Amino acid sequence: MMRVAAAGALALLVAGCGSFGFFRPSSQGYLSTRVCGVYVDGKTQEARLRIELVPTPRLPRNALIEVEFENPAAGRAPLVSNRVVAGGERTIVVFSPPLASVRARGYEVVARIYSAADKKQALGILTHVCPSLVDQREKI
Repeated sequence: MMRVAAAGALALLVAGCGSFGFFRPSSQGYLSTRVCGVYVDGKTQEARLRIELVPTPRLPRNALIEVEFENPAAGRAPLVSNRVVAGGERTIVVFSPPLASVRARGYEVVARIYSAADKKQALGILTHVCPSLVDQREKI
């Protein structure tokens, strides 16, 4: 009986993740999010937000993906990383610049999709909340 209750609670938790943006599909059908969270480098102990995107066949070759990561430092400008799609990628991984002051909470990530690096034609936007279990105030 305990297993059934635990499985039911897990199913409700996973079903509820969509409303929080954890499993939100992409706008316009160009990308979807496979995983998103905080990555801590084992050697340098630098924390970065990491988002792994899955392109669909609709995503054009040489498209630009501009990813804006919420800055953990309150009141600071978002951190931006860009990736150009060569074509044929199964996944696209984008890291933020190194972060300071990461807390255990959700961080908004916005991926803007353009047809080319000149940013003249916007194709869509993917918004996601990346959960962080990392709190840099705590020593590991």
